[in-house]
Amino acid sequence: MARTARPLRMLLALLVSALLVPAGAEAARFSSEPLELEPKRAFDLGVVDHNGDGLLDIYTTNHMFRDSLLEAVKPGQGYADVYESSGFAPNPEVPGIEDLTREPAIDAPGLYIHMSAADRRPHIKISAKELALVPGLEEEGKVSGRISVIYPKVKIRRQSNASVDVRRVSSTRTVIDFEASSNARIVLRPNHIDLPFQVRIEGPLPPERIYLGARAVPADARSFEIALGDRHGVAWADYDADAATDALLTHGGLSGNARDLPRARNDELLLREGGRLTERTDAAGIRKGSCRGREAAAVDYNSDGVLDLFVGCRGGRPLMFTGLGDGTFDEVGRGLRRLGRSGTANRWADLDGDGRPELLQAGQAYLRVWSLGGGGRARLRQELETRNSNKNVEAIAPGDLDNDGDLDLFIAGPTGNTLLVNRGDGGLQVRNPGAVGLPARSGVAASWVDYDNDSRLDLWTAPDGLFRNRGARFQRTGELRMSQPPRLARGTWFDGDLDGRRDLALLAERAGGLFSAISLERNETAGAGHWLQLDLVGARGNREAVGARVELRAGKRRLTQWVGQNDGSRYGQGHYRLYFGLGRFDRAREVTVHWPDGKRTRLGTVSADRLRTIER
Repeated sequence: MARTARPLRMLLALLVSALLVPAGAEAARFSSEPLELEPKRAFDLGVVDHNGDGLLDIYTTNHMFRDSLLEAVKPGQGYADVYESSGFAPNPEVPGIEDLTREPAIDAPGLYIHMSAADRRPHIKISAKELALVPGLEEEGKVSGRISVIYPKVKIRRQSNASVDVRRVSSTRTVIDFEASSNARIVLRPNHIDLPFQVRIEGPLPPERIYLGARAVPADARSFEIALGDRHGVAWADYDADAATDALLTHGGLSGNARDLPRARNDELLLREGGRLTERTDAAGIRKGSCRGREAAAVDYNSDGVLDLFVGCRGGRPLMFTGLGDGTFDEVGRGLRRLGRSGTANRWADLDGDGRPELLQAGQAYLRVWSLGGGGRARLRQELETRNSNKNVEAIAPGDLDNDGDLDLFIAGPTGNTLLVNRGDGGLQVRNPGAVGLPARSGVAASWVDYDNDSRLDLWTAPDGLFRNRGARFQRTGELRMSQPPRLARGTWFDGDLDGRRDLALLAERAGGLFSAISLERNETAGAGHWLQLDLVGARGNREAVGARVELRAGKRRLTQWVGQNDGSRYGQGHYRLYFGLGRFDRAREVTVHWPDGKRTRLGTVSADRLRTIER
């Protein structure tokens, strides 16, 4: 009887809430600024304070194409691309090799080797210019070499002034021998370009006349390796307890063939050393097997005070690695077998308030809630039928929409969105979002955000835009609405200029398009309420305080947020800041931090309109 009555009590609470809170902000208003990325495309997008300066930076992942890391210069004063200088780039020895959308300027004598995706299907291109002018090659004017690669089949798409021989020397290795004369042109198309290619150039050609990538960077030697990878998700956190932010990046699994090629493909663990990210995967104990990596998440699933790693695998069972606190991990094996295949969207959230997060797996028409015990033993807590019938779920957005102290969910899917209301015991009840004024269909991205700081969570979805929480119902604002449904969209809300109003970093790609629209939608809503932002610094082993909960009072209202709930990245994690809208109140009362280890910090009254750091 109590469970049946709870939705009615929730609606009554929302009606009372609507009477207590003033009308607040004026109409939502945003201005759009393009984010300068090269190339103008991406697969995922998120925010992180990667260097610990208190300013939130923007990152993207992009399969085998160039990723980006945009570092905030000063609040509201733009970003600097530190993709390579930070160590985030995957090929420090061959900078720019993953810039597949540009062709090099072939304007000096020598041999040029680069990757290209000009027609959307990546190629390896080899060009030779005026070799007779290169010292040591005056007589023959020819260059020969070998490219060796694990696994892929390779087709010759073009050869002129050159000879090419492609041979499968084993079931897992292909060798390409070539000889090129002046003005030669060779175009090779492998069925997997995201594997390491070992290149050896023979003869007297000096390395400085071997030009690599779209920038035509001179090689350091005649033998070198090119490795593009296939980056998807990033989990930013301090994995080796040195108070600096590291990164775990998931890679695709060669359509499931990676298990047979363990040395050819793995995920990446980048540890920050001397201010730069440095690849340390081999020593970390991370093994991907055949996992076609997607989601990456840092989570203390076993409550031992040390962050663990979760990796979602497209079409397969997810991976879990128990953190040892020094940048190394032990794989969790048999206990995960009950999980079966990964959902099309995975997220961690503490639904029942016991301090231990549950794993949420959403797929076609279902949401499963799992709890994981020691050794990764999985127990199914709840399985619900969602309103997305025949397409993949694209987003799971957690937030306390009714301010009752527990997490509710909005699940976005192209053929149906679902609202899940928490009953207070961690159990979820399915509701039609249309019944409260939210979009019922066509969701490819979603996030809860109090855009006007009136103490009530509003909802943003792609393509339908921003919906304002008016208490009992949501009101469509018309802001940020997309005229056509995008093929994919990513959006994360953060306060980039520290003016108290959260802005939207937005990525959208139309159906059939190669390039993306990537922008910063600045929140210029007038009359927004007071605000308080919190950064938590946890204990050694979980410096990000993943799993912590903060409660506070604004007037008669109690507001609750969880570290990590504001992350809008589709496949990654790194946004740990908490945002509280306080409405007309210029201070927060009874601020209480519930740390992941069960301890509490009480602050009493905290002044509004500031970013505050709270240490464990």
